[in-house]
Order: sequence, then structure tokens, then C-alpha cells
Amino acid sequence: AMCDRVVIDMRRGYHRTEFGMYRYDVVFRRPRDADDSREHGAARYELELWDPEVHSLVKIEDLLAEEAPDYLAFTGIPDARLVYEEALIHQLENAVDAHVHDTAGALRAFLDTRAAALERSAVEPEDVYRLGERLGYRVNAMWTHDKPTRFDVVFAKLSAPEPEPVAFASLRCCGLDYMTTKTDVVDTAEMLRELTNKGTRATARADKVLNDLLSNKKKVAAAVEKLNAPAEDVEENSAFSIVPAGKARKIRVALRSRLPAYMIPRAIIGVKSGGMPMTSNGKVDRNALPAPAVLRAKGHDDDDDARIIPYVAPDGDAEELI
Repeated sequence: AMCDRVVIDMRRGYHRTEFGMYRYDVVFRRPRDADDSREHGAARYELELWDPEVHSLVKIEDLLAEEAPDYLAFTGIPDARLVYEEALIHQLENAVDAHVHDTAGALRAFLDTRAAALERSAVEPEDVYRLGERLGYRVNAMWTHDKPTRFDVVFAKLSAPEPEPVAFASLRCCGLDYMTTKTDVVDTAEMLRELTNKGTRATARADKVLNDLLSNKKKVAAAVEKLNAPAEDVEENSAFSIVPAGKARKIRVALRSRLPAYMIPRAIIGVKSGGMPMTSNGKVDRNALPAPAVLRAKGHDDDDDARIIPYVAPDGDAEELI
């Protein structure tokens, strides 16, 4: 059977990188490499659902040291390396009840706070491996197949028959063990995808959320049309207007007492409340701001002080520095 010859392990280590968080190792064994104890398949065991209120590494260590069971296995352990991703997935899956954030920075701050709270009950996979090694157990850990931010683990005594790889035990406990016994190439490929593509379901759920949010095609089309509108059409946007000449002069006079001459603006544009174009990150969208020359051409501004002076390259080191 396939489960006798393939062992899949999460990548070990404490590194918060792609190689440490999203990669895995696979060992393929030839049938003749297996010992006699695996003649009828690897030793089977039951997985206990991890409960943060009940379980902890300290309690697992006490159990392994005092009772010394041949096998001890858990499923659904929160992965401390992926608490940020878990917080983000929760936001995507619960879009209706999720917090509304004005900016991407606000979302990141919320996720950081949420991830810090989740980390208190999460477990470092590397700590699990080291605990088993210290107490004389072989350890096999792999992602929970239907929960991308959780993992399953089995502790097996070195003196006990080699256990069924935890990835296959997880499938078996979920009624998917047929995938571990068929030998057809297509079935094998399906099984391996089931075990290793942990982001597939999360991506599918995220796509569904985004599709739901964009279901109103008319609003989307209107938004796209507005974003793609040429800059020459700014006269239709009443949010911007050239400040009248008299008022603009007063502003410049006031600024001259505080700013050097080269920093006095040649054109002053008024913006109505809430009319400033913003990017998705909550910053001013400078590309969407209308050019003063366009507004002046449309509005027939007569402010002589605000005439557009052609660009002249700096002359000398002083001007270059300025």
C-alpha cells in the first residue's frame, strides 16, 4: 500500500520563511526497505482532536514520560508559524461579520493583534519534534489536510513498529483512506494533491468571497470607468476647482512669511470635503489629481500670479542642490 512507502513531513525549523512555513519533505521507500513488521501495513493508531483548553506540550511531555505509550497522535494543532495566515483566512471566510478597515495599514494592525492572540494557544512544530527526540520517540508531523493552518502529529516509540504516516492516518480518520490503498497513478496523484496542496481550499474560499463582493457588475463597471477616465475630463468632477485669484493672492502673501520664495505654490486648487482621491492603501492618489493647467483651461482662471512658467533646467551647483 502507498501508506507503507511514503512519509511526508513538514519542513523543520523555526524560520518564518517560505521554506520553513509552506514546504515539506517526502521520503519514498522501496518495498524491500521495509522491515517485517510492515508486512501487513504500518501500525495504525487513532488521532485525538487537539483542544487548547486541555492539551499543551507540557502535558504531552508528562504523558510520554510517565505512561510511555507506543503511539500518541493528535490532529488539528494550531501552527504557531501560521497564526497571521489563520487570522487573515478567518477574515476572508467571515466577510459578512468581518471588521471593515479604512486602509490596508489598519487591516495589518488588526491582523497583527489577532495573530498575537492566536499565538498564545499555538504550537511550534519544531518544539514537537525536539520533544519526541528527547524522550526517545520518532515524530511525524504534517498539515491537517482540510485546515491549512493546523497540523497533525504522531509520536511513536523507537522500539515500536513503525507507525502509519500521520498524513495517511488523517485521511483514514476522515473516511478518505481509499486514496491510500489504490495503486492507480491517477489515484496516487489525487492523494498527493490532497495531502500537500494546503493552500488550494483557502484560495478557493478567498476567490468565492471576492466574487461575492464583486457580484454587482454595474457598480464594478462604473468604478472601472471612473478610474479609467482621462485626465481631461476633470471639469466634470466638481471636487476640484482653481481658487479665485484674489483668495489665492492672500494665501500666497500669508505663505511668504513662513516659506522661502521657491516653495510658494504657483497654483492653488480647492478640494471639497471627501473629494481627495485615495489609493487602496489609504494614501493620496497623486496620479488621479488634476493638473492645474487643465483646470485653468476649463475654468478660464485669470490669476496672473499663477501663470505656468516653462521648465528651465537648474544653472549651477546651488540651483542643482535646491
